[in-house]
Amino acid sequence: MQSGMEPVKRIELPRIDGRISFLYVDNARLEKDDGAVKIETSEGTITVPAAQLVVLMLGPGTTVTHRMVQIATEAGMCLVWVGEEGVRFYAGGSPLSGDTSLLIKQAKIVSNEKLRIAAAKRMYKIRYPDEDVSELSMRQLLGREGTLVGKRYVELAEQYGVPWKGRRYDSKNFNGNEPLQNALSCANACLYGICYAVIYSLGLSPGLGIVHTGLAKSFVLDVADIYKETISFPVAFSVISKGTNDMEHRIRISMRDIIKDKRFLKCITSDLLTILDDNDIETVDGRNQLWAGFMTNVEGAVRYGKK
Repeated sequence: MQSGMEPVKRIELPRIDGRISFLYVDNARLEKDDGAVKIETSEGTITVPAAQLVVLMLGPGTTVTHRMVQIATEAGMCLVWVGEEGVRFYAGGSPLSGDTSLLIKQAKIVSNEKLRIAAAKRMYKIRYPDEDVSELSMRQLLGREGTLVGKRYVELAEQYGVPWKGRRYDSKNFNGNEPLQNALSCANACLYGICYAVIYSLGLSPGLGIVHTGLAKSFVLDVADIYKETISFPVAFSVISKGTNDMEHRIRISMRDIIKDKRFLKCITSDLLTILDDNDIETVDGRNQLWAGFMTNVEGAVRYGKK
């Protein structure tokens, strides 16, 4: 493909003023317009330079041309198919030439106990900024988290006047659960979707969790836990306090609105960079290289040894 456009490193986009880290579009037709994405809707047409986008989130009712996907790839843009306002994650496409710096740092953290504990503490500090976790072990962190989560459930129950007997959810018997239990699971599912989309879009692995482990979505669970007490829990309690009719729809709408109003996508991006300690991330130039041991790489597509 010949475009004359220099690929943009995705790791740089969330930290540069004037860049559009995430753009959500629905009910529109998207086409290539030179080096830009042309977005046609019933309200008119806008054009966005492809090099200014790191993630293009495609909501319901979008049509994308083949040429638009081509320019997205050339610009290093990630395409993600989502539900309304990015609440649900359905599928995604990331250019093969994308920067792997964040993914490499994530793998280093997960495979080194000292780095992993430090990252876990950064996660807890984002979640509980007033807590001093510097001297706590992982078991102590888990215990403190459980106490604070339980306390938050009680606070919300009192705030919204909803009875609370503890978290008891049976995933195999949805209709047999209490409405509040289902409401919490529904709100959390929306949160998982948006966290998954951001993780995927930044080129990270959803399966390389820091606290959670053993699942293909372990890192999604890690990231979502940071925001449950301030976003999905309050939404669930608020919706149930107003009745159980059309509960799931009202939860999705509430989650969509709060994600939009709080500019939540940028918040997650910033927090992910903090968790991974973005001041200590080695930029990868995108070339095909081979690991040669002793912290060195050599050029790929080269035959080494005797000819």
